[in-house]
Amino acid sequence: INKESAVYVNIFDENYHKSDILGFGIYNDEASYYISFEDALKDAHFLSYMKDEKKKKDGFAIKGAILACAWHDIEVKGYDFDLSLATYVLTPGVKENMKDVSEYYDYHGVRYEEEVYGKGAKRHVPEVDEVARDTLEKAKAIYELKDVAIKKLKDEEQYHLYEEIEMPVTYILADMEYQGAKVDRDVLVSMDQQFDQEIEELEQEIYKLAGEEFKISSPKQLGDILFEKLGLKSGKKTKTGYSTSQDILEKISDQHPIVPLVLEYRQKTKLSSTYLKGLQEQIFDDGKIHTIYKQTLTQTGRLSSVDPNLQNIPVRSEEGKKIRKAFVSEHGYLVSFDYSQIELRILAHLAHVTRLIEAFKAGKDIHAHTAALVFGVPDEEVTSLQRRQAKTINFGIIYGMSEFRLSRQNNMTLDEARLFIAKYFETYPEIKTYMDQVVKDCEETGYVSTVANRKRYIPTIHDKNFMVREQAKRFAMNAPIQGSGADIMKLAMIAVDQAIKEHHFKSKIILQIHDELIFDVYEDEVET
Repeated sequence: INKESAVYVNIFDENYHKSDILGFGIYNDEASYYISFEDALKDAHFLSYMKDEKKKKDGFAIKGAILACAWHDIEVKGYDFDLSLATYVLTPGVKENMKDVSEYYDYHGVRYEEEVYGKGAKRHVPEVDEVARDTLEKAKAIYELKDVAIKKLKDEEQYHLYEEIEMPVTYILADMEYQGAKVDRDVLVSMDQQFDQEIEELEQEIYKLAGEEFKISSPKQLGDILFEKLGLKSGKKTKTGYSTSQDILEKISDQHPIVPLVLEYRQKTKLSSTYLKGLQEQIFDDGKIHTIYKQTLTQTGRLSSVDPNLQNIPVRSEEGKKIRKAFVSEHGYLVSFDYSQIELRILAHLAHVTRLIEAFKAGKDIHAHTAALVFGVPDEEVTSLQRRQAKTINFGIIYGMSEFRLSRQNNMTLDEARLFIAKYFETYPEIKTYMDQVVKDCEETGYVSTVANRKRYIPTIHDKNFMVREQAKRFAMNAPIQGSGADIMKLAMIAVDQAIKEHHFKSKIILQIHDELIFDVYEDEVET
């Protein structure tokens, strides 16, 4: 094969770190080939083709393809087009499968996965002819759609975003996922035992206060105990019984000593099952956790992490800090760098908020400074409550926070919240002007865009339903800010990766948590 070809790696399971590979489809306008995984492993010509960087290959979700192969000792080089990434840049709403992606281009030569392999318990590997047909249909789609996608990217002025940001990042993420994050299983096991004991003690205390044993995790049984037996006020009855949501329990937590214990029980059981037990199950034989970064999932360009999600380990709580202790360095040190208030800085920049820009440049505490301006007091006289209220709105405004939400989060009346927001916009009038303009532009064009021209289409901006339209406006206000933050972080990852290579460092980026990068660093490289 001497010409550029589409190469489709048929991975059976969603988690490509653990999945079997069924086979490979290679397609160009002169020939098409299918080779099963077993045959591929024995075929020296095929293996040398796959790792030949000069043999250009087009693919779909190439990060998964490269990694599934790497776990089976097949080296892949030379991928320089990814139909999945190109389509994500063009329209972030399309589902991450070949059928939906090809339909976006009015191409109908691909079937849904479940049509070929079945679904759920019925999922199976069909006869080899059927697997070969499916694999080659997909390889052909990639080959046929490549030029269409690239032309579209250039027409939309988004080719640079695809070529200079998303493609380099996909290779960096592949390295990070393969590298993995080392975990000390003993830390998780001992915390798990301790938690089990604490949960057991909480259960006994709750039973004592309730005067009977019941299933604490059952909203129905808990509702009956709290609102019928113990007669607590403000129980909201639904079709299935009383609501025992977090909100409701927090509101009534001072009515009876059982409620704070139930809240604590819930938090502990969630941490235990999601992190302490959940993370133990995800440790590979190499003692590491290999997460999957979804690069084509979010509407705003942010990465998300699954299997397991390593971006949502709680930071604030003591328990969360302990869970983080289980992540250890392989080579010496874990070093973390993050951006300070990146989204607020982006807002200040995009909206040309003079007072905010000056405060950032002067290195002021931005929330205290906002509070000082809004409440009309000197910076040094701001109370911690005022700072907290200013912080809520500084961050909330990025998400189009309503007076209702502000009043709930800050325990204010609706009138106080309304007044507070009005004072905030008086303080930073440019923010109001900017937000209004963004919404207006979105109503006219149907999308909003980031600093790197990443577009988010928001068709619901003209919805008949008021609530749906309001939500669309919040999306419109938030996407350029959150999306620009994602663009900047991706650019940083590319620059950092280049610097690591130029200095021939052995240290590696191992995790990305939105505005933070975590490195596993060798002792002799820490200073540099």
